[in-house]
Formats: sequence, C-alpha cells, structure tokens
Amino acid sequence: MAILDLQSFQQKTHEVRLFDGEVIKLCKPSQKLVIDIMAYEEKVKDTSNVKQVLDAFVSLLVDILNNNLEGRKFTRGYVEKYFSFDIGMVFLQSYIEFIQEVNADPN
Repeated sequence: MAILDLQSFQQKTHEVRLFDGEVIKLCKPSQKLVIDIMAYEEKVKDTSNVKQVLDAFVSLLVDILNNNLEGRKFTRGYVEKYFSFDIGMVFLQSYIEFIQEVNADPN
C-alpha cells in the first residue's frame, strides 16, 4: 500500500511581490482562514455599516499576509498604508483563485 504524504499538500504556495520588491510565499489557508474569508463575503452583503466591512477587510488582508512561509509578520498599519481598496481586492481575489486551484488539483 502506498504512503499518503501529507507534506506534499503543504508545499503549495502563492508567491506575492510586495511593494518593496520582496517576494513572500503565502501558504494554503487554515480552516479558520477559509471561514474568515467566507464570513467576510457574507459581511460585504450588508452594506449598512461600511466602516465595519472595511475593518473586516483590513483584518482579513493582515491574516492572509501573515500566513506566509517566511514567518514575516504584517500589521494593520502596513495594510492601511500600502493597500488601497482596489489593490486589496486584487490581492484577495488572487489568493481566492490560488485556493480554488489548490482544491481543484487532485495531486
């Protein structure tokens, strides 16, 4: 019987070049991060509290950035300084596409 190598599932990363040129490798999300992404998508539907939606958006970007192989830590201040809303949306969409690709890959 063949061995199931769980390490092979952890090896897939999503490379992102930051504003200073540094490249970080984002890891696949934990279950908690997937739940947070799904919760954010639900929160966006309620546009009555824009401040709360934007606060959740910044928190989500920080969590995604902090899920990196290098162990670099990012803060809300970093995201608020460098990520305009449109850049943040492109970043989030790119990460979601990475998740979908990983989930669709049978290997």
